[in-house]
Amino acid sequence: CITLALENNPDLKYSTDQLMSAAEKIAKARRRYLPTMNLSVSDNTSLDDSSDFSQYDPETGQSFVPGEGFQVSADVSYTIYDSNNRSAQLNSALDSQGLIELDSQQITRDLIIDTIRTYLAVLEKKAESTVRKEQVVQAEEALKVAQMRLNEGSGIQYEVLLEEAYLAQSQADLL
Repeated sequence: CITLALENNPDLKYSTDQLMSAAEKIAKARRRYLPTMNLSVSDNTSLDDSSDFSQYDPETGQSFVPGEGFQVSADVSYTIYDSNNRSAQLNSALDSQGLIELDSQQITRDLIIDTIRTYLAVLEKKAESTVRKEQVVQAEEALKVAQMRLNEGSGIQYEVLLEEAYLAQSQADLL
């Protein structure tokens, strides 16, 4: 019952979604501590058959002029000081995640307690029903005994009526 309640509780599902969102915010804040890198490559070859220096490529069927070569450039940057913006964002994301985790834990505890209370209430009603059924059986037996005594002449009609009333009350209590 508890597992089923935990798997299907909408508040807990919402809290789990919030935790995932908080984890993404933390990852984003942590990425701001990493350097950034840009890489570019360019080739000076041009497709041009009007030049005296053009060559023919049999694979592509095009003429090209070999260029001066190619150029590679790379650039790496890292922010050294940002007025503590990165750390403030990271701390905020971590604090938010902590609060969401506490909320999720409280929802889980409350759900478990409510499920156990409901289960105990069901067990109590089941035990109560068993007792009521036993009372009906006892009332039926008492009525039979009172009717036998009346038929033998050792009992009175009042006992039979009293046992019939007790049986009717026991049956009503069972419902």
